[in-house]
Amino acid sequence: MNLNQYYTDLLSGSLPAVAYIVSSSASERSARSLPAGQHLARNLITQLMLSRYWDSSAFLLSYDGSGGWFDHVAPPQVDANGYGLRVPALLVSPYSRQGLVDDTVLDATSALRFIEDNWSLPALAQRDARATSIAGALNFADPPRAAQLLPTPAAQTEPLTGATGAVYLTYGSSAAVIALMLIIAAVTPWTRRGLTILYRGRQRWDRAGNPPR
Repeated sequence: MNLNQYYTDLLSGSLPAVAYIVSSSASERSARSLPAGQHLARNLITQLMLSRYWDSSAFLLSYDGSGGWFDHVAPPQVDANGYGLRVPALLVSPYSRQGLVDDTVLDATSALRFIEDNWSLPALAQRDARATSIAGALNFADPPRAAQLLPTPAAQTEPLTGATGAVYLTYGSSAAVIALMLIIAAVTPWTRRGLTILYRGRQRWDRAGNPPR
């Protein structure tokens, strides 16, 4: 699906409670433009901050590679294969904990485990069933914090054209493609810590968490 759907959903109020955006072009991979991938990630996060969804969302940006041989300790041996090198990830949310250094061991399925726990879904495999959720990085006891937008560089002040241009100004053309794997999981400080999971193009669950009738 074209990335414009993400911006359209933000504007129209139809963003699913769980959405995946998978990279295809602009990225920070070797031999590609690092700024292009960074600008895209910034644009995706900024538009979420400007939308009605900010105070109930968590945006997880997860890389698919380690970026270098930098680990100073051997990875945990969680199964026959064990973990590989650590990979970077970025969690942006009005509920993310501040000033916390967390040494919890997470893996690539930790975000999936959060979704499964949040919406009472069964595990897909043994790895996510054993994984630690990213919930420890979020604090639902305090109210959501207001978004803090970074100043827009002068080079990105030209307006976009097309359907989203009138609303999403001052952001570069890198928004037309997807850079990295991103997860946007809607969350609220309710007991279940969530809204509902909405399936794009399929049956939808209502906002109270009830399955389709």
